[in-house]
Amino acid sequence: MRGDTGSAFSEYGALILLVAVLVAAVLLGSLPRNVSDLIRDGVCKVQSIVTGEECDDGSPEASDPNFLPEYCIREGHKEETGFEISIGFFELGQKYYFAKETLSDGRVVVTMMPSFEAAAEAKAGGGIDFGENSLKRETGGSLQVKLATGNTFFLEDEEQFQELKADIDKTRLEDIQDMTNPVGSRLSRWITEKVGIYEPPDLPPADVKTGTFGLEAEIGKPINKWRADNGATPEMNLTIGTKLDVAHWYDEPGNDKTARTYTYSGQGDLGVDRMGAHVNGGLSWSGATRIMRNEDGSLKNIRYSTTASGDWKAGVEGEDGATADVEAGGSQAVTQEIQLDFETPEEQAMGEQLLEDRGLLPPKNVMESMANPMMDPEEGGDINEDPGEDAEPYEQFAFDRARVWQYQSDVESTDMNFGAKAKMGISLGASFGWSTEDSSTTDAQILEGPENGERTFVRHEPCIAEEHRDRN
Repeated sequence: MRGDTGSAFSEYGALILLVAVLVAAVLLGSLPRNVSDLIRDGVCKVQSIVTGEECDDGSPEASDPNFLPEYCIREGHKEETGFEISIGFFELGQKYYFAKETLSDGRVVVTMMPSFEAAAEAKAGGGIDFGENSLKRETGGSLQVKLATGNTFFLEDEEQFQELKADIDKTRLEDIQDMTNPVGSRLSRWITEKVGIYEPPDLPPADVKTGTFGLEAEIGKPINKWRADNGATPEMNLTIGTKLDVAHWYDEPGNDKTARTYTYSGQGDLGVDRMGAHVNGGLSWSGATRIMRNEDGSLKNIRYSTTASGDWKAGVEGEDGATADVEAGGSQAVTQEIQLDFETPEEQAMGEQLLEDRGLLPPKNVMESMANPMMDPEEGGDINEDPGEDAEPYEQFAFDRARVWQYQSDVESTDMNFGAKAKMGISLGASFGWSTEDSSTTDAQILEGPENGERTFVRHEPCIAEEHRDRN
């Protein structure tokens, strides 16, 4: 009898402890993280004693590596509309940016972003008179500041995009109206909505909200411009820029993430201008580092990106006064992305050490690949090989678990600009223009997981546009 009583008492006590565990599990969510972790560990130990089973302390465990790309663009379409007012050497303008991108997993990403831009420009010139072969040189520079806010929507597929297209187009129109006439457009919509004539667009909440601050310097406009009397003018320009994007991501329920992206870019071009017509070719390179953190501040991932491209453009420019400039061009670009995902506290601490040691630079064993992205499977940089025993932990982590993908794209672009200039003691001008850009991925690769101490680039067909899949 006493044995039964003792057994009943122990079971009753175990039940009380188990109830306490459940209550604690509910309450711990509202405690500070370090306190809740300490109590949770204690509750876990009590539960283990009572049940005789090893309990789960709730700490995340590293999952199997996922080497598929998170954001590989199969096809893209971009539009930019804007206007600009110039007073002397100072320029003010607003632009509206729209992008639709189809990813390798079938999702469609839509971004809409109005921006404000201000620029200051200075020029100086001189020349030498050689009679018929007279040459003149003009140099100068400009600095541009850009502020922008934007919304990004992740749609399941093309079908959902088509369902929302009318509302997307209406939102774009409203944004452009607000940009050119903020008070009048908002007032007219408010009145027409109240009387039942107007129905506002119905879009889901944005998955990402972004704020951008950018600086761009153009050295020489052009850097070196020699003009011969025959009208032919060789030109060379160099542009460098940097910007910071701060984005809030709402695509993961219960975990609103924040990402900061630091971008640096450089571009140089060489061309010939004669009687308003011009042809030029150029090379450009851009690099970016995105640091994403979870809602609690812990490190989610770091993504390193680089794009190298060569392009050509041809167009006709109007003279001073009323102008109409039309330009068409094309380019080929290779983009490489390397992403490190941190899932456990140990991995997150390693990521923080990477940021402390390297700043915005990637681990040393991926630098070669990032500096010179190639589509040749044999040219992947040191990330293709095990870094060895003397490597930093984050270098070994990059080899073991980094997602690496690269893709080559064909790009076609069109630019149109209409404006007028006048001189009344000081130069005054205004212009309006728009541009479009369409891209399609012709080849794509991902870096497979480690095998026998090596990683190899392999073709990734889901990221290749359908019209190009049979070419390779």
